[in-house]
Amino acid sequence: MGNSVALPKGAITQISGHGKTEFVVQWIAEHSDLRVAWIEDGISIFPYGFLQRRVSLHRVLFIEAESHFNWVVLEILRSQTFPVVVVYVENLELKVLRRIQLASEKCDITTLWLSKEPRGFFPISLQLQIVKSDSGLKTNVLRQRGSLNFDALSLLKKK
Repeated sequence: MGNSVALPKGAITQISGHGKTEFVVQWIAEHSDLRVAWIEDGISIFPYGFLQRRVSLHRVLFIEAESHFNWVVLEILRSQTFPVVVVYVENLELKVLRRIQLASEKCDITTLWLSKEPRGFFPISLQLQIVKSDSGLKTNVLRQRGSLNFDALSLLKKK
């Protein structure tokens, strides 16, 4: 067992770096009781990779939102059907990010924003940068804002 990095409920966690997708898929695998909405503007994720990591595809809804991205994310959050929502898009406007933050808080949902580079936007409660190396994934906490509700959502890292 490795160290634990908690992912808060009711907040946005931004995850960046070269191992971000592997990090999140592993986290999903370790939390087999959670349903997940995986939203992208254009699908780039390979669902077979989830199966390789022993994630049942019955728990994950993949959505290709295209030009309706902002609306789709907010509607999925408001539906409260998925306790975890993964938002995989490079650029989000600040006003949209704020709406996502408010919906995440109101519905007590863990929202994970995957991007290449970290952004310094205020609605982000936790910022993680994942570094992939020969020894596995290393998690760097870049920023943590305020008191967060971690409620037993954690990821066991590989050493």
